[in-house]
Amino acid sequence: MMNTRELFVLERSMRDQFVLSVYLAGGAGDPGNRDLWRIELKDALARIERGLVAASHRERELFAQLSYVIEAQAGEGVQVAGHGWLAFAAEDGRLFAENVSIPVPTSATWQRGAFVAPYLRLLPFAEPVLVVIADRRKARLFRQAGDSLEEFETVAPVMHEGPESRARGVRLGKMHAGVRGATGADDLSRVRRAERLDLARHVAARVTAVAGLDTPVLVGGTPEIAHALHSALVPTLRARAVPAPQLTHRATNAEIAAAARAVAPRRLLLARPALLSELEEAAGAHRRGVVGASEVSKALIDGTAREVLLSRKWTDRYPAAADQVIKAAVDGHVPLFELAGAEGDRLDALGGLGARLRYVRPVAATSGAGITSG
Repeated sequence: MMNTRELFVLERSMRDQFVLSVYLAGGAGDPGNRDLWRIELKDALARIERGLVAASHRERELFAQLSYVIEAQAGEGVQVAGHGWLAFAAEDGRLFAENVSIPVPTSATWQRGAFVAPYLRLLPFAEPVLVVIADRRKARLFRQAGDSLEEFETVAPVMHEGPESRARGVRLGKMHAGVRGATGADDLSRVRRAERLDLARHVAARVTAVAGLDTPVLVGGTPEIAHALHSALVPTLRARAVPAPQLTHRATNAEIAAAARAVAPRRLLLARPALLSELEEAAGAHRRGVVGASEVSKALIDGTAREVLLSRKWTDRYPAAADQVIKAAVDGHVPLFELAGAEGDRLDALGGLGARLRYVRPVAATSGAGITSG
């Protein structure tokens, strides 16, 4: 699965060529629908072919050739266990194809340059999510990115010496210490608490060292240890730390990976929970934010856009316009984020897309060919 930088590089490299872009939903795990993708792909390709009746002979031949390549590759690539598949076939013979574990709607597009709008929903899953599962004995650190889960470090607690009996010279457990009324259990509790806090601080330091600026962190394991770890994180990282009580020390790799994938699409708003409110306020006061296709288009054209947000519903409703936004963002090296769910609905109410600005744009903004919906 490509990350944002890799997608941008691919899109730019195919910009001036005819490209057949195909996304397939796969079999969705239903044996009865195992071959449904074949029918949907043939229908999508047939619709494009009917639209090329007035095209040049060269273009029609090129489309037929790339359609054959796509169909042959899809037959080998599509998985039926809930997996999808996508491919970009360019006129220079290059083919990029990959399986994806995230649902994508089936579509085929023929145009100059790759059609990458549906890929936006895949990008959060290509970026890492950190998972920490800690108990009294150790903390295990995992990194989930794409379809890969890696356990990359184990942190052990610093062992503290327990109380010693003055009479017997041995470490006490739950026996009475006989010194100033303290019990061995009290002393042992203090030792365990010190070890727990030391482990939490040590793990928090490691998580801080390896986490990126917007990397989500899932915290699971023993409730007391998990709570101590969450409290030990620096404030900016604590805001991105999501409690995962379902991930006990017995959690399987499959359960850990599933929990990480579930939180991946929330990475932007976990890192900046007030982002949509800031966008609403900034746009309303005409400060460092704009909303709507026309204003976002101007911000991309005049280079003031700092980052662009699109709602998934807007992307699905206006795929061609979304593709224009993406290409303009690629040219300006502007990060793109797609929001779904409640956050996507909130952005949709503002017009479906918005941009935070690098600085306040002058009233007489740069004019130019804008991005149009529909």
